Amino acid sequence: MNRLGLLLGVALASWGCGGESGPSAADGVGGHAGAEANGGAAAGGAPASGGAAGVGAGSQGGGGERPTCVYEPTPDAIDYRTAGCAGASADPSERLSCALASAAASPTFTPAVDPSGYGPTEAQGVVRITFDPNSPPYQGANEIVFGEPAGGGGRFVAMPSNSRLEVDSGVRLVYGDDSVNGQLFEWDGVHDVTITRGDPCNDKGRFVVDLRSRVAPDAKARFASLRDVDRFLIEHVHTIAQYSPDVGGPGGGNGSGAPTLLFRADPDSPPPRQGIYRHHSNQGSAAGWGANQIASLSNAYIEDIWTDGGDALRFETSLGTIGSHNVQAHHIYAQNGNIAVALTPHDASSSDVVVTDVRAKSMYLGIGAFGTGPAGGVGVFTETSIDDVCVVAGDEAQGETDPAQSAAALALNIVAEADVVFTNVHRDGNFAKPNPGGTSDPSCNAQTVDDGFEDWVMELP
Repeated sequence: MNRLGLLLGVALASWGCGGESGPSAADGVGGHAGAEANGGAAAGGAPASGGAAGVGAGSQGGGGERPTCVYEPTPDAIDYRTAGCAGASADPSERLSCALASAAASPTFTPAVDPSGYGPTEAQGVVRITFDPNSPPYQGANEIVFGEPAGGGGRFVAMPSNSRLEVDSGVRLVYGDDSVNGQLFEWDGVHDVTITRGDPCNDKGRFVVDLRSRVAPDAKARFASLRDVDRFLIEHVHTIAQYSPDVGGPGGGNGSGAPTLLFRADPDSPPPRQGIYRHHSNQGSAAGWGANQIASLSNAYIEDIWTDGGDALRFETSLGTIGSHNVQAHHIYAQNGNIAVALTPHDASSSDVVVTDVRAKSMYLGIGAFGTGPAGGVGVFTETSIDDVCVVAGDEAQGETDPAQSAAALALNIVAEADVVFTNVHRDGNFAKPNPGGTSDPSCNAQTVDDGFEDWVMELP
């Protein structure tokens, strides 16, 4: 099948009646992203009573009033706040790990089939972290601080196969250990796992992962690392990265921070695969990092990724990884950062990567396609395409090495000769470098860039 056709078909299906009105503000108040965000079927094929349903149309472009929000909890979910786990301490990491293990042992929720064909398909046990109405959003009982348990190896929470974690909007999960290079979740050797929101009706409609407020300057804090994981779903999360935007240092701040989500695989291990990654907003990343680093990923669908700072979609392999293959990505937004979409092969080749609908404002580079890495790698991207791009210049970009490089430099930067097709790349405004690439088009402007996207920047106490 033509992969662009598949991509557009999935996008249309996920925005149809009963789903989200596009991945914008409707995402913030209800509806379900595609067929399986909060809905699904109970084990045995009976319709689930769980699922969030927005009443009315969602607002667009960060404005407009939100519709009435209706939420019905997923049946048989274990409440993290009241779960009794034998042998588990009061430590949130151990408590949540215990609750997830208990839920996975008795799975009761069968997710609906997603139009992409990816994502979990087996029954899952559900744990929900509920919003406490007696505390403000993201504060008090709605702020949960996680640390690395003894012997955690950099992983705070153990999440077994056939488990599903639902975190209510308005809840803040805090990376609370400043002494490790780690992640709240690591999926390795597991299958049919989900992290999504529960009740979507609080504040902006997403739960927050705070990787900044309690992290030491030299630590590397991640929301999740995905390795050998089959059939996964991650969605409806806002991450606050370790640093405020950092434009200094070699590689534009490349020596600090971490991607909030890391996808990778060693040459002798299977990559993350048959998964869905969508509705992720991010802020505060340094120029060398961003919402994600996709070093290895196969047979996956990505949709609605938003960042303020860093990169929005970074396909960059590292030494000893195996690249990405058959990945479709759609509806990508970046502002005040380094690169909206980066293709950096280094040592590992990637193929069949399709990216459509990219919007960028005040980014140092709109699209960056680079050659081999400093280690002398020979990786390339083949059978890859990027289509429908709008890049608008601005003066809050994150430059390469000089903190003064805050002006947008290029709309399209192609360094490597590879089998990558760029189509419908448009730009507007005054870029810092001559011949910025793409086609000048006044209909590609700040307003059209913002249309269809929520402004997710949050100022939390």
